[in-house]
Parts: sequence; structure tokens; C-alpha cells
Amino acid sequence: MTLLKEEGFKYTQQVKIKEGDTEKVFPLYDMEQMRAGLLYTEDIPPEIGDNVSKNIVRIKDRLQVSEKVIDEPCAVVGFGPTLKKFGERLKDFRHIITTSGAHKYLIDRDIIPSYHVEIDYRERKAVHTKESHPDVEYLLGSIVHPAVLDNVEGKRCKLWHIKLTGIEYPKDELVLEGYWDVGQEAILVAKTLGYRNLHLFGFDYAIEVDTDKTHAGFHNGMPINFVFAKCNNKYFKTTDNLARGVMVFQALMEDNTDLGLTIYSDGLLSEYLNYHYINKGKEDTSPALSQQGVLSNV
Repeated sequence: MTLLKEEGFKYTQQVKIKEGDTEKVFPLYDMEQMRAGLLYTEDIPPEIGDNVSKNIVRIKDRLQVSEKVIDEPCAVVGFGPTLKKFGERLKDFRHIITTSGAHKYLIDRDIIPSYHVEIDYRERKAVHTKESHPDVEYLLGSIVHPAVLDNVEGKRCKLWHIKLTGIEYPKDELVLEGYWDVGQEAILVAKTLGYRNLHLFGFDYAIEVDTDKTHAGFHNGMPINFVFAKCNNKYFKTTDNLARGVMVFQALMEDNTDLGLTIYSDGLLSEYLNYHYINKGKEDTSPALSQQGVLSNV
């Protein structure tokens, strides 16, 4: 939904990796220096408008802004590889919001989320809600493919809208800012529901080196444009898209300084936040970050 200004997002070096007899060269992004802004794109696929038109007729209920703040912690669960490492801790949470493949991942482990958020307009992403659950409330961006609505038919479901250039929504309905991915949008949904004390799982933005996977399990999409990212004297294998997501996450934080975030991860995002906010003491421009969480020793 958002693009980064290219002049603020350039790799600084290259890294050579030897795989067998072959030496591969990858861009190396210096995440200690890269702090880009946001730029909206007007290149909106026509399918998005079509999906919105169909979905707002099918689903009548809409997400509303909560009038009260909920003090209890809420877990927002992405599908990054470290979900396998920290996911057991989710049994301690009463309020859980899943995204993407984390929906099935948790249900298969008898952890039933309170809510599930989806925003992808492509039909192939509907696979993650194919096995919907009666105890989950589905909070869907109105741009999702109608196949997602097929999956959750008969379940509790509400729509909300993402701010996009050229897309007109019904008057007085909730439109949330568009950031980079479903995990970041789920943070805004959690805030809309009234939660401020957020605990983020599976927000890695890096690849699990041992398996070369970007997710904790099956995900309908292959990573492309591999790069390496350097931060705090650590190197992470990632993709151009994921690295950009870290930059947008920075903007999300600085736009929502009333949120308290604890991050359960040892991926690129936690190292980036550790470097730029915890170590450098920039709490004046960030939400309240849990040092224990960001340092991934929770």
C-alpha cells in the first residue's frame, strides 16, 4: 500500500556468499543508516476496487473505534519464523489477533485467536482462512478477495477500509492508514479495538537461515530479491520487500506513540528497534518499547 522513496533507500555495499562451488553476490543494506520515509503509490490494481464493491454488499457489519481503552495485553501474531520459538507463550494471552498463516498455525496447536485480520486482495491468500473457526471474529480489510468471505461465511465478520489512492468508500465508515503489510495493519486494528499494550509475535522481517524460510509454516508465496541487512554488528538474510517493511514499521511507530510494544523475536525488526531506539534512547519519538522484548530475551 505504501512505497519508500528510492533516494532514501539505497544499499551501501555488496556481500559475497559462497554456496558450494558458486559465489553469489547480494546487496547489503546498512540498517543503521537507512531511515526512509513513505510515499503513496497510485498504481492500485483494478481488482482492489472490484473486491471492495463486492465485499461491502456481502458483509454489512463494520469495525468501529472503541470508546474505551483496554488495559489488558493483546498479542498480535505475524507468521515469521520465530513464531516457532516464542509461540508457546501465547497460551498466556486472553486476547490474540492473528494474521496470515498464524491463524491456522495457532488453531492447530489449540490456541484459538480472538480475532483474525486479512488485507490481501489476491485469491491465493484465501488459503490462510480456508479452515475458519466459530470462536474467531474475522476483521477483514474490504479489499480482500471474495474467496476469503466464502471461507468465513456464517462466522462473525466485520469489514474496515484501508486508505488507498483512488478508492472511494461509503461515507462515515472506518478507514485506517495504509502501511506495509497485514501485520502492521493488524496493529492499527488492535488500537481501534481499544488495545494499547501490544505484544508482537512473528514480526521478524528476516529469513530463517537454516531453512531459508520467511515464515513459520506453509505460506502461499515465494520470497524474491534476496538481500543481506546489517544492524548492530549482526547480519540478517532477508528480502528487499521485508527490509522495506522494517522502514515502514518505523513510520508506524512514530505515528502511534501511544502504543506500548513488546516484541518477541530475534529477527531483523527487533535488532533494528534495539539499535535505533533502545540503545540510542530515542523514546521521545517512539512508543513505549519493552526493552526486555526488543532485546528478545523475554
